[in-house]
Amino acid sequence: MKNSILYIVGAVALLGGGTFLFLKNKKAKDASKLLDLQTATTGAGTPTTINPTTGAVVPKVDEVLPVSSSTKNAQEAVTLASQIFDLKNKKSRYSTMSISEFSKTKEGREDFFINNSAMLKALKENALKSFDKELKILNDKIVALGFVEVNGSIAKLNL
Repeated sequence: MKNSILYIVGAVALLGGGTFLFLKNKKAKDASKLLDLQTATTGAGTPTTINPTTGAVVPKVDEVLPVSSSTKNAQEAVTLASQIFDLKNKKSRYSTMSISEFSKTKEGREDFFINNSAMLKALKENALKSFDKELKILNDKIVALGFVEVNGSIAKLNL
């Protein structure tokens, strides 16, 4: 009985070790094939190296180009578009939300005014107004970068 348990534990440990070594080797082979495919599709090839610990193909550090200002603007615009989209969805949810549901939100003071519907209505109106103000500020920022928000993504303005 005790020997059979030892054999089973040993077999599981051996199988786990073999699986680990197999997958580690497979990851390095996949990275090598990815590098070959990248070289084949881009022609001359992009100078890259393979990270020895993860097996990932990464660009050489001395070959990384600086990010241009238009790319930075686009990245910032994507972030702003995401914030605008989330805020629009939140405003839409709050505008259709009942007073009892609204009382459970952070803006509804999390059930603090549950018995005061007049106060909750005022808080809801103020929350919706603050969403409008914040949306205007975010929209002004994204337009200043030369983009507009469209369903959570960006579109370039043709000025």
